[in-house]
Amino acid sequence: MNLILANNLPISQLEIDDDWTSHYGDWVFHKTKFPNPKDLIERLKLKIPAVSVWMHPFISTDAAAFPITAAQDMLIKAAADVAPGLLKWWNPGYAALLDFSKNQTAQWFLNATNNLRGMYSVDSFKFDAGEIYSSN
Repeated sequence: MNLILANNLPISQLEIDDDWTSHYGDWVFHKTKFPNPKDLIERLKLKIPAVSVWMHPFISTDAAAFPITAAQDMLIKAAADVAPGLLKWWNPGYAALLDFSKNQTAQWFLNATNNLRGMYSVDSFKFDAGEIYSSN
């Protein structure tokens, strides 16, 4: 970021992308990588207009959110099954996909974004990686 600013290049936001959480689907900053995310974001915003974070519809099986979302029926099911459909996703190994056709799932996800905005002053989100097929 400092090189961008030093060279007078325009910058409208800085995105905190992949691997900011301990597990995909747990919308909490990784404690080791980001020991004080609120302070970090406040310091970044002294130099740039906005900070965004990457969000996606996948919940990895090792996430604390996995049993919660599964128990509350917020994950897409495997064909003709009552269990969440698992798929091999690119980084965490196996994950399930949030079922946004259900209002409670959309509200749960919206609450996660609102918590990030409220707790850390995150300005925006990059929503990405909703495909259920991967060549990996």
